[in-house]
Amino acid sequence: MGGSARVTIRGERSVDLNKNQPLYVIDGVPISNSIVGASGRGNMEVDFGNGAGFINPDDVESINVLKGPAASALYGSRAANGVIVIKTKSGKSSKGIGVEVNSNLTFENALKLPDFQNVYGQGNGNGGAFAFVNGGGAGLTDGTDEGWGPAFKGQLYPQYNSPRTLNGQPIPFLGGDLNAPAGSVITPTAWLPDVDGVANFFETGRTITNNVAIVGSNKDGDFRLSYTNLDQTGIVPNTDLKRNTVSFSGGYNLTDKFTARAFVSYIKSNSGNRPSISYGTESIMYLFTSWFPRSVKLSDMKRLWQPGLEGIKQFGWNYNYHDNPYLTVYENTNGQQVDRILGNITLKYDLASWLSLQLRAATDYASEVRAYKRGFSTQRFPFGQYREARVITEERNTDFLLSANKKINSDFTVSGSLGGNQTRQKSDFNEVNAGQLNIPGIYKLTNNRVPVDVAQTVTEKRVNSLYGAAQVSYKNYLFLELTGRNDWSSALTLPAELKALGSEKNSFFYSSAALSAVVSDMVKLPSIISFAKVRGSVAQVGNDTDPFTFTQAYNPSTAFGTAQIYGETDRLANLSLKPEISTAFEIGTEIKFLNNRVGLDLTFYQSNTKNQIINIPLSQTSG
Repeated sequence: MGGSARVTIRGERSVDLNKNQPLYVIDGVPISNSIVGASGRGNMEVDFGNGAGFINPDDVESINVLKGPAASALYGSRAANGVIVIKTKSGKSSKGIGVEVNSNLTFENALKLPDFQNVYGQGNGNGGAFAFVNGGGAGLTDGTDEGWGPAFKGQLYPQYNSPRTLNGQPIPFLGGDLNAPAGSVITPTAWLPDVDGVANFFETGRTITNNVAIVGSNKDGDFRLSYTNLDQTGIVPNTDLKRNTVSFSGGYNLTDKFTARAFVSYIKSNSGNRPSISYGTESIMYLFTSWFPRSVKLSDMKRLWQPGLEGIKQFGWNYNYHDNPYLTVYENTNGQQVDRILGNITLKYDLASWLSLQLRAATDYASEVRAYKRGFSTQRFPFGQYREARVITEERNTDFLLSANKKINSDFTVSGSLGGNQTRQKSDFNEVNAGQLNIPGIYKLTNNRVPVDVAQTVTEKRVNSLYGAAQVSYKNYLFLELTGRNDWSSALTLPAELKALGSEKNSFFYSSAALSAVVSDMVKLPSIISFAKVRGSVAQVGNDTDPFTFTQAYNPSTAFGTAQIYGETDRLANLSLKPEISTAFEIGTEIKFLNNRVGLDLTFYQSNTKNQIINIPLSQTSG
């Protein structure tokens, strides 16, 4: 539900999994697709989504996938893994003023669940013995999480949900309770599996999307103004996503030679809860697949709290390792609010019939607030927790592009471009954590039982680039393309005080060459073949690293009294880092048959990456 999508084109290129995704480009401008700090401070990972997930499908006109690194000359080193080029809708196709309305309603269910065993119940052997007392080990294997207990045969055992009496009088349904009244008696009940418990835990998700757009055009320009509302509930209980998007795109011919276009999109996204993932007590699927015996009736866990201890002591079947799954989704929430602005403005001037100059500026700014709430009595946070994180990410791109297209004679056409780009990226991550709460259920930083922990990380990075491309076409069936680009990265620039100690390599050049031929236009082929093309290319692309890789930084920790404490990082700076270099070779063919009704696209490619930059933590034994 609104989570991150990890896309790879032609497999993995780097051992760093974060460097294998393609670059997303909207109307010619790269956007940020980063994921910032989704775990820490004892919390499990939460998928808050990545940048590409905020693109509004109702604003998309077309998507084109550039598979090879040859596109890196135009889009830079981030295009080494390919490019997903997105073109937004405009009002060019409309005649006058028009209105577009689009509504969608979809339902989602869990597609496939693991094949759970329904042969054995709670226990870890012990000769098949089991007897529940308090869920903490006072009985026979009642404090275990394994599912190797007695086989299900309907026999009678004392269980967490069996009736209890004290002095002959029934007492409240306690489940597992380490403080169960002494002398209480449990009446054994049938030992049976909860066959449909997990399936019934998940709900039917619902997504409603409404979009309305006003479009218009005339001989001098066009515009499109749209609004989209998305309202979604997930298949995991108590998860939701609400998103509103307002977008505008427009263009105007200022003169016969001078045109301007602009695109801006404002996105406001809210979620009261996104589920925790990965390994640990807050992950629902890990609980169900690894730590939840089939003898436990999941619907009993809807009680959340022990009678008389609401908000203080959770209701459960075992208190040694695990949390009540319903308490996890209703009380341990991960809220998120995002405000994001994407925009660009493009000016283009035709210097001649065959020569044009384009100037463009773009921004991608996101401000995000995350709120982590944890109830009392959970495994990780016995006294609860409240944590706030504020994340600001910003990317600015400015570029120029001089383009030429000239027909030399009836056989040859030459085109080329020369451009420059500056990319500036900034990330500001602030976090405040109240690790224990005084009063249950009040999620304020002032409701802290222990000193509040504060952390902040600020990073900045700048890449300056110059690039060029040249294309030669012979009779419109034989094509040769050459590209080259040089980047200067601040992430590979040594601080002034370290320049004498290291070898700075912040400048790197990479290039490509491609040759293709439309065979169906060169020679006569059988009539069944309507199109045939062969192609080959070789490309090289460089890549840099994260900011501050060269510096031996100290991380501030919570102050001790009036003294600020700093700790060393778990890695040593390498002053001789080189840019990563990927070299790719490709040959292929594209054939279409029966008037382009059937097509075949075959490609052989090989990619090698060297000088890979990897963070290797120091061994703790090094001191």
